[in-house]
Amino acid sequence: MTAESKDVVGVTEWAILNGLHLQTVHGLLKRGRVTGARQENGRWLIPRDAPVPPMRASRAPLVTAPDGLQALANWAIEHKVSEHRALAAHRDAGTLTRVNGHRFVPPGPLMPDHLPIAEWAKREDLSPAYAIQMARAGQLEGAVRVARAWKVPRTLTYVRQRKPRT
Repeated sequence: MTAESKDVVGVTEWAILNGLHLQTVHGLLKRGRVTGARQENGRWLIPRDAPVPPMRASRAPLVTAPDGLQALANWAIEHKVSEHRALAAHRDAGTLTRVNGHRFVPPGPLMPDHLPIAEWAKREDLSPAYAIQMARAGQLEGAVRVARAWKVPRTLTYVRQRKPRT
């Protein structure tokens, strides 16, 4: 062994030295993220003291969020919805911001002046199914459908209208 060969190690040894999974190291090498790594005769050689490149945590963006915004994935976790549903809702509401391919949204509820239709129906002592039926028929003024979920203005109250007797 030469003096140089002690300074470089193989993929498996570098992964063990840095406490990484082998698949993770191969992914980093494919993307060229490990400094000083080179491929010789079909094998990767990595400097023993090569730093581990910064990696993002699961569902966390590499790009920092613009002022007053948060990552869409974090918003979805906070509001207990899937990222797909959150994306659809913010796209419909027009509150989605993209920066370098990453998606950011304002924190807090999507429409603070609106209630979910089930919550509004409970407040007005109606069944959610009947409230949705009225919203579909256009009988609830200001009700909007955002990503398959009905939202009703907080100020809206229900007054039962009786049909006149004939």
